[in-house]
Amino acid sequence: MVDFQKVFESSPAPFLVLGADETFPILAASDAYLRATYTDREAIVGRRLFEVFPDSPDDPSATGILNLRASLKRVLTERRQDAMAVQKYGVRRPDGVFEERYWSPLNAPVIGSDGRMQYIIHRVEDVTDITRGDRTTAAADEAMRLDIMLRAQELQEANRQLREATEQFQAVYDQGLFAARLRLDGTVLDINRSALEVCGFKREDVLDRPFWECGWWNRSPDVMAWVRSAVEQAIAGEPFRGMSLYFWGDGSEHIVDFACMPVRDASGRVSVVVPTGMDVTERVRAEQNQRELETERRRAEALAEIDRGRSTTTSSGWNGASAADRRSSRRSNAASARP
Repeated sequence: MVDFQKVFESSPAPFLVLGADETFPILAASDAYLRATYTDREAIVGRRLFEVFPDSPDDPSATGILNLRASLKRVLTERRQDAMAVQKYGVRRPDGVFEERYWSPLNAPVIGSDGRMQYIIHRVEDVTDITRGDRTTAAADEAMRLDIMLRAQELQEANRQLREATEQFQAVYDQGLFAARLRLDGTVLDINRSALEVCGFKREDVLDRPFWECGWWNRSPDVMAWVRSAVEQAIAGEPFRGMSLYFWGDGSEHIVDFACMPVRDASGRVSVVVPTGMDVTERVRAEQNQRELETERRRAEALAEIDRGRSTTTSSGWNGASAADRRSSRRSNAASARP
């Protein structure tokens, strides 16, 4: 049987295994990592990463902890590997003096069979010699190294701006009832959080399924056919918009203002389809109630008009009868008065 712990510890690459929480405890280290950082396995395993590897107190501009912590947090939240730009991060020698080092770090998640993140693998490559170079190196080589460092800084800044833009997009993406991305066969590539949490569905019940077969639609064959037609129209390159019933996980019916839009690549071909929706149940029901109230008001007015017409006719009848009675009474009185 393979002794995987021994294989890991003997790896020629510097590795750490970290716990998947924001304290980032060190759980294991390769021999190469221990040699590169002047540390012993017994002295660091079980301790927090940034307790073992602080920034140099002699470098007030140090960004090692700041940038590495940010990268590890991205791994926790995004559940995917994160490659960092070249990072200056000094290490403490046995005599307590911090030695200047430059590293190329890569952080990656380890996902268990239950879908939960169990560990983070932290791999580094020491690029100090490439970055700093031999002091006797020619001026041309020095200029090249400076250019590499500048490009690394530019890459790190570009990555930061990209992450900010991605976070802003994700914030917008997660607003509203739902937004999704569909492959060109209509299956779900991605779905936003609101569509799951508000409506009571699970991500694993949605991903990779035909969109029209998902829980929002599959309680009604007519609704499923309507949504499928909308998706196929968008896949063909034509936007779609309309209102439809949709369903929550508890079976309750709601109304959605639905759109399905094609997204084209640089060549103009449809590469993905984006369905979006806003819940308009309250608005539609309020409008329906208003229409019903208006109909009832008009009906009441019509009935009142009919009642007024009847009252007028009846009153005229009684007035006519009274006049005839008075004439008859006068004739009777005149007849009785004759001798």
